[in-house]
Amino acid sequence: MAGPQRKPHADIYTALLAIALVAILLSILFMYLETADYGADKYKGAPPVARLDLPATPMYGTVALGRVGRFCTAEGDCAT
Repeated sequence: MAGPQRKPHADIYTALLAIALVAILLSILFMYLETADYGADKYKGAPPVARLDLPATPMYGTVALGRVGRFCTAEGDCAT
C-alpha cells in the first residue's frame, strides 16, 4: 500500500483556467444585460424586410458550397 500522498500544487495552467472561466461568465452576463435592453417584443415597430430576388445561378445555390443537390429559383422552379 502506498503511503500518504501530497496534494498537487496549483500551477499557471490552473490560474489560466480560472481566468478563462471568469471571462466566459462575464461575457454571458454582459450578453444578457445587452439583450435585456430590447424587451420581450424586440421586433415591434421594425420596418418590413424587403424580399431580395436572386437570379438562378450556381453562385447562390448549393453548388457554390461544394454540395450537389436541389437548386430552386425564387419563382419555385427546382432542378436537380
